[in-house]
Amino acid sequence: MKVTLEFNLPEDQDDYDLYKDAFEFFKVIWELNQELRKKMKYEELSEEEYNVYEKINKFVAELINEYGIGKHF
Repeated sequence: MKVTLEFNLPEDQDDYDLYKDAFEFFKVIWELNQELRKKMKYEELSEEEYNVYEKINKFVAELINEYGIGKHF
């Protein structure tokens, strides 16, 4: 099976750029998720710091699930 995306350039340039860069966006989210988990697991954090990281990590996880990309994590 193949999927072909077609864009009418230059009028669809913004959409083309978004699709072209989608994997890079995914990698940014992946790295953010990994960094938060690493800090919470291995760094000595104050309770306040830990709570902030935990809230951010939960928020990122909610977005991942909301947008249905959790299967990639």
